[in-house]
Amino acid sequence: MVPTLYDIQYACCALMLFFGMIAGYLAAGALPESRRVPDKKAELPGKENTEGEREGKEAKRSDKKSKKAGRRKGKKARKGRDDVDEYVRAMTGKACANLCGDLLRELRLKFSGRYNAKWKLGDFYRYLVAMCSNAEEAGSAERQSRQGAALDDRANLPSRRWFHDKIKGVRYDYMLIRCSKMVDRSVRRARRHGMLKGGVDVSIDEHDIPLYAKVMNLLFAVTSKYKKGTDVFTRLATIHCVADGQRMTLAVILVRRSDDMEDVVGRLLEYCQKRGIRINSLTLDRGYYSTRVVSEIKRRGIPFLMPAVRRPRIFDALKAFSKGDIPAASEYTMISDDKKTSEDVTLVIVERPKKRRRMSAENQKLMELYEKQTDSRDKYIPFVTTMKFPDVQNNPKQAAEFYRRRWGIEVSYKGYESIRPWTTSTSHSVRILLLFFPFVVYNAWILVNYMERRRAEQAAAQAAAQGTAPCPSGDGRPACPLGLFASMLHDILNRRALEYERCGAPPDRIVQCAAAA
Repeated sequence: MVPTLYDIQYACCALMLFFGMIAGYLAAGALPESRRVPDKKAELPGKENTEGEREGKEAKRSDKKSKKAGRRKGKKARKGRDDVDEYVRAMTGKACANLCGDLLRELRLKFSGRYNAKWKLGDFYRYLVAMCSNAEEAGSAERQSRQGAALDDRANLPSRRWFHDKIKGVRYDYMLIRCSKMVDRSVRRARRHGMLKGGVDVSIDEHDIPLYAKVMNLLFAVTSKYKKGTDVFTRLATIHCVADGQRMTLAVILVRRSDDMEDVVGRLLEYCQKRGIRINSLTLDRGYYSTRVVSEIKRRGIPFLMPAVRRPRIFDALKAFSKGDIPAASEYTMISDDKKTSEDVTLVIVERPKKRRRMSAENQKLMELYEKQTDSRDKYIPFVTTMKFPDVQNNPKQAAEFYRRRWGIEVSYKGYESIRPWTTSTSHSVRILLLFFPFVVYNAWILVNYMERRRAEQAAAQAAAQGTAPCPSGDGRPACPLGLFASMLHDILNRRALEYERCGAPPDRIVQCAAAA
């Protein structure tokens, strides 16, 4: 049999492989000891080798255990966060339906019911929520949403003209009454869920919003100190609950130039008392320091606390206290400017805390010299109150510590400003709706976080009863920030609008069903 070319090539490759293996064995045997690869197991003694292996195995086992524990902990934390996110999103969906239901009940706006109408009731809600969610961003809500529609799969919003035309047909006094009822509905819904039960601590303050339209100077406009390019403002008087986790807006009043402070305070307190909200204490700013305001509060039997305005009689009391002639808490009689009315209160004088700052030795000397030259009366803060503090004579700082709770209303105003829409409309109805609706959204956000906190507490109590470790519940901050809550409302409404556009159903059906429920 004649070998073929393939057989010859195969034989050559086999011979080359055989000779290569022999050459490798010879080279390995000829290498010196210094160049050979040492055998670690052969070099180590028997006992040391076994101990090293044991230590290595134990280290590997401990690493595996720690990794598994970290994975379990991470999974548990992620599960807890996912549960919070799912619950918050579910509650946000309910809050969205409640907001739309409140608007449907109160505003009673008329929309086209034709099948081929481009914009309907649901689009009105989406535009209003979009203005709140994009309040801090540059540009109008319409522009922001149309830009987002090109990037995300979002539904388009109606035009600004269509939105304003729907509101301009409503009289401003009717709009003011209906918006006040919307805030009332949000408070009543919170009370049904367990908030504001028992006595609450409240605070009253005023919030000025710059007003630049000259045509608005005739109604709902007040003059004040020049700020932000104008001296004309729209003034809102509000009463807030200042308890942690329940800082809701209980009532809102649009102040006119002819309104007196005592009338505004009386209307806010009357609103709370008619709704069954029991007030434990009331804190006010020194702007309400007046005998008429004090008499109105005392007539309703509500304990209050406010800083005193430094008038000559207050300066005399501070000077007497610095000399040790009067105690920290003493009886004081407030007298009006016309000396026709007077009210008896308790004057509490608190020493102003010194600010501790890091400064050089030279600046420290200058600061000490400045403190020596300043009037001793400026080192004290006077308060007038009808509250009963325990042992206030020896510890007058109790009044100052309690007054610090009033800053909860300032925090509420900061959140309100973050979702308040900007507008250049000269229509009173449009401005009133855009002023009041953020308070409704803010109350819904407070309720969602309260419900999530209560669910976390119930889960922790259940885990403690079962003897298992509870899931991490955070550091006490809100589970859903206010800006994210407004964005979630916007996304929920957009998602529903897209679903109904694809299905061919009217986009306002789910809103009407929620309102009917």
